[in-house]
Amino acid sequence: MIADIGIRGIDGLQLIRAIRQMEGSVASIPAAALTGYARARDRITSFASGFPMHLVKPIDPLELIVRLRPWRRERLVDRTRRSREDR
Repeated sequence: MIADIGIRGIDGLQLIRAIRQMEGSVASIPAAALTGYARARDRITSFASGFPMHLVKPIDPLELIVRLRPWRRERLVDRTRRSREDR
């Protein structure tokens, strides 16, 4: 999940806090904060709220792909592991 942390209404920080409190696998969904807030304090707030990744806008599309790629590998490994356990 990629969430902007500076939107009105329920912002990304509130959203990730709510997700991290949920039951089951949804609570551990990979999530990145996408924001124009680039100060060290903003990064700390993102991490403390439950985002393991803090991306600053504007971000080059190729950089975004590179930064998110490890999550794709993790999902493939998890999916393979669950498939083996189901056998």
